[in-house]
Amino acid sequence: PSRPRIPSSLGGVVGARKSRGHVSIIVSDLPSLTNEVSSLLSSIEVTLEEQRMRRLDRLKPPSRLRRNWWVAAFGLPAASYLMYKLTKRHGWFYLMKILAAKVSDIFRDHVSEPLHSIYQELFSHTGRLDVADRKGWCFWHP
Repeated sequence: PSRPRIPSSLGGVVGARKSRGHVSIIVSDLPSLTNEVSSLLSSIEVTLEEQRMRRLDRLKPPSRLRRNWWVAAFGLPAASYLMYKLTKRHGWFYLMKILAAKVSDIFRDHVSEPLHSIYQELFSHTGRLDVADRKGWCFWHP
């Protein structure tokens, strides 16, 4: 009978026999065959990983700029016009002075005073300040 064709890359395979529709393979060097199969499996894993990364790149959501293009399209010209109008009459120094005053007010009201009150309540001998209006309370509750 004719011998089936054996791939040349399999190093440990010597021959094959065909009988009644079944092919039996004769292996002479099992360690080299296992090395060959493991190298084929590792190359398949590398190829599959590359394909997976390629697919994930296509499925990646668009960037923040592409998703919010309308903010850049309308917000940037509006902000530029506003800055032009604010700096046209008084200049940059006036704008920076107002901005610094607003930032310092926000810092004082929302950071400095609350931290000072927390420190005074926890670490000073005066403790919490009494903010209840006793005269008003007595007026409503005789």
